[in-house]
Amino acid sequence: MAGTRRVHKQPGWVLARYPYSESSLILDVFSRDYGRVPLVAKGARRLKSPHRGLLQAFTPLLLDWSGRRELVTLTRAEAAGLATRLAGRALMCGFYASELLIRFVHRGDAHEQLFDAYADLIAELSAGADPEWALRVFETVLLRDVGYGLVLEREVLGHRPIETDREYLYIRGRGPVEAGAEGFTGTPLRGETLIALRSGVYPSLRVRSEAKRLTRGLLGELLEGRGLRSRSVFVQMYGRESGDGLE
Repeated sequence: MAGTRRVHKQPGWVLARYPYSESSLILDVFSRDYGRVPLVAKGARRLKSPHRGLLQAFTPLLLDWSGRRELVTLTRAEAAGLATRLAGRALMCGFYASELLIRFVHRGDAHEQLFDAYADLIAELSAGADPEWALRVFETVLLRDVGYGLVLEREVLGHRPIETDREYLYIRGRGPVEAGAEGFTGTPLRGETLIALRSGVYPSLRVRSEAKRLTRGLLGELLEGRGLRSRSVFVQMYGRESGDGLE
């Protein structure tokens, strides 16, 4: 960075925050135009700080910052809307989505559509939407934006359009082939599941189960055995059969 960069009124979300010195915080922020940005919020832990109570997860923000190095300084923050009140399972789903962003989005890489998908997810969780399907839609956008998009329109051998009632095997790293294709193993699912993930339309219970198996399998491979803290906490609190899509 040749000179001081100053950014004004940048939409962003706090993904994580860590104590820094006696009175400050380090924020891991997901911004619309600059991707993930680490910010020092000086004095944010002081009782009289204008930022105290504002720099929280799931609160839409407008942020100003400046600096010369990778770790830059927050100069101003204001709410861009009402703080989102998540609780229980919805809260854990929000933490899970934030942790996925921290794991998969590189610092400084803008992902505008993923930013919008995260905002949509938080809004849906706040409104009481089915967290399981809301997470599947978010995971699908995340996988696409970080370079591992699902093939949802056509099967990969004959390039025929996906049909609702046809059975497929999804080959990770390649895409769907018709069930029974010789020499292939993969995740079994119906075309209805691929079409639902493409459209985002709320589907049947069977489709939701197949979609979870598909996205979770791919994310698990990409994580290479590194577990997610949010998922572990969720399982401890609610068990593996809660049906909310985190187990």
